[in-house]
Amino acid sequence: MPQITNVTLEPATYTKLDFVGLRAWVMGVSVTKIESLYYSEDSPQVVYGLEKHFKKMLDDLVIRAMVANPHIADSLRKAHSGGRLTEGALKVIYELSQQKTTKDPLPSDPVSQWFRPTITKILTSEGCTTLLSLVKLIEHRGPNWHRTLPRLGKRKAQTIEKWLNSRESTRIDPKTQIVVFDEAPKRELLLKPVALELISAVPSPLSGALGRNRATDFCFIQAKDDLQAIHDYLLRFRDKPPTFKAYRKELERLLLWCVLVRKTALSSLLVHDCEAYKDFLAKPTLEFMGPRQKRYSPKWRPFAEPLLTDAEKLRKKNDPTWEKSPLTPESQKFAVQIIRAAFEWLVKMRYLGGNPWIGVKDPSTDIQVLEMQIDKALPSSLWEKTVEILHEKAQLSQQWRVARAAIMLMGETGLRRSEAAGALQKNLRESPHADLFILRVLGKRSKWRDVPVSQSTVEALQAHWFDIDEDEEGESPPLLHPRKRLKTKTAQDKTAPGYNPGALGTLVVNSLKQLALDDRFTTREVQQLLGASAHDLRHTFGTSMVAHGLPTDVLQKILGHVSLATTSIYVQAEEKRIAIESGKAFASKDGNVSEDT
Repeated sequence: MPQITNVTLEPATYTKLDFVGLRAWVMGVSVTKIESLYYSEDSPQVVYGLEKHFKKMLDDLVIRAMVANPHIADSLRKAHSGGRLTEGALKVIYELSQQKTTKDPLPSDPVSQWFRPTITKILTSEGCTTLLSLVKLIEHRGPNWHRTLPRLGKRKAQTIEKWLNSRESTRIDPKTQIVVFDEAPKRELLLKPVALELISAVPSPLSGALGRNRATDFCFIQAKDDLQAIHDYLLRFRDKPPTFKAYRKELERLLLWCVLVRKTALSSLLVHDCEAYKDFLAKPTLEFMGPRQKRYSPKWRPFAEPLLTDAEKLRKKNDPTWEKSPLTPESQKFAVQIIRAAFEWLVKMRYLGGNPWIGVKDPSTDIQVLEMQIDKALPSSLWEKTVEILHEKAQLSQQWRVARAAIMLMGETGLRRSEAAGALQKNLRESPHADLFILRVLGKRSKWRDVPVSQSTVEALQAHWFDIDEDEEGESPPLLHPRKRLKTKTAQDKTAPGYNPGALGTLVVNSLKQLALDDRFTTREVQQLLGASAHDLRHTFGTSMVAHGLPTDVLQKILGHVSLATTSIYVQAEEKRIAIESGKAFASKDGNVSEDT
């Protein structure tokens, strides 16, 4: 059936001649004959395309007939799709389409019974097969439930909500659709977890104002309780957003656990309390876990529910008592280290008398031989083929041009996601020493460094810039612009309309997956592209540069590694590849040695 923009079924607006012409068309009369009998040359139906008009009209009538009488919906659908409509069948369809629906919708009704085919396809792809499952989805996700559904904009979503709310049996719980703004009111931490910035106070017995570990000497910070002390500590990282978020998350979890679970002040923790929290990190309670939500949402929880692999789902099915921890052992260790460092600072500031975390060992983890997963770097041959196909795709659309610019920028320079997202056009300049460009980027530990950029990458960037409206660039335009800028207040407040690191990573990953559909890639190459992340492009650059003879100390400066030993891992990977490939060659050679040798 054709694409239909309306969400729900509105009254038909066809003329009497339309029905006469449709009947003749179904009976096999030619479109030319129908046009000469019933329409003039300038009729809207003729201008639109008479046969196209009849097909759309028939689809519409069939849908209305199925809604009016669901009991024969399958028969109508099969008859229409099979092209077996007779004059009598058309008459039945016409009569049914003029009727009102025989009943109000029930929660168990399939969405296909009440919505257009295109809308039905979108909803069922998200698992909404019935009206009840649709209502549950809307209530679970809140007012922005439609954001993740392709081709379902805000207007269509509002139409669906209005239709559901007009029936008592399918009404949406209004409490779940309350928009929570950034300026959410603060409140006292009492019964359930809330984000740190929404906590106005902690109940006085648990606030830490009289904590048993409070220092008696003069305190160097003005904090009167544990909540203020945490904010004072986090203030040190206000100019390092990634670090700030990571430290806030761990201290926030600890404070919530102290108040809601342990029922003790953070400044009263002893070693056995710290050990209990370490155990809690391995297995948080259900009250502390939930689907990922915005921090100001009432459904936000400190721990995101872990995603299960197919094997883990099978294990869970066979053993309902089995649970997967939301944190890996490495993440648990990281959390303990962050908390220990924060407590050490509070001791130095004379807020705490001592640090109980020095008596707690880090959670045990597996020893990683190579911390960087450089084995996921794309081979040179695959990288060259990927770039070649990217150039072809870039001729098709603006979206592919920004994807090419992003992938080439990261794969030809070794930039991290955050570095590529924060790079500015004003920091890109031609090199006076070689036929390339130099990009000045701000990397880890707030250190600037110069990164060489090839001519081909700059050309890809320039093609991307050509697509951008000058009004959207701002005073300091970034190297990479989103194809469409959001109209949200947060997006409008940004000084530069660039990507955030997460969105840039998503762009790269999704683009590589789309590229993998090209039949020029081998099965092995398709698997590598489907499993590649944005950070793997950094490893691709590192291994490629080593293979082409770039000195390790130069590569270290380009990648921004503190230690040369870290960069040397790429040398080890290249040596491993050389050994493996040479071994294959020797084996092949030895297997074909002639008797004359």
